[in-house]
Amino acid sequence: MVAVPTDKGPKMRPIRKVLPDTYFFPDADSRRLLRFNKRYYDVVANGTKVTTVRFDDPVTLGPHTFVFEDDAEHRTLDGRVTEVQYHQLDQMTAEQAGLAPGTSVEEFRRGLRSHYPALSDEDEVGVVAFEVA
Repeated sequence: MVAVPTDKGPKMRPIRKVLPDTYFFPDADSRRLLRFNKRYYDVVANGTKVTTVRFDDPVTLGPHTFVFEDDAEHRTLDGRVTEVQYHQLDQMTAEQAGLAPGTSVEEFRRGLRSHYPALSDEDEVGVVAFEVA
């Protein structure tokens, strides 16, 4: 995310929406990056966490490098995105979100909104299934 000036003050936007063009390097590794908060390293590494939810951050199927942001050890994992399903936030069920038993959908939505302040009930979010290679 980057801050860009607007008439109403700075607004946060994904960098992919700020850049005018997509760049293609035919000889580059096709592996994409999937970013996580550093607190998720252990549960991703041991296979406990196998889904993540993304808003306005398209994820493609196939090989990825899982990057744990702000991690002092700069840890990464090789993995693969196996499925991405999109759901409108206010219609998403606990099962679609992959919630643990006893976790409320409203609690889940509040958590997403704290991570994505611009997220509204009508927005679509992607539920990304992945595995560690």
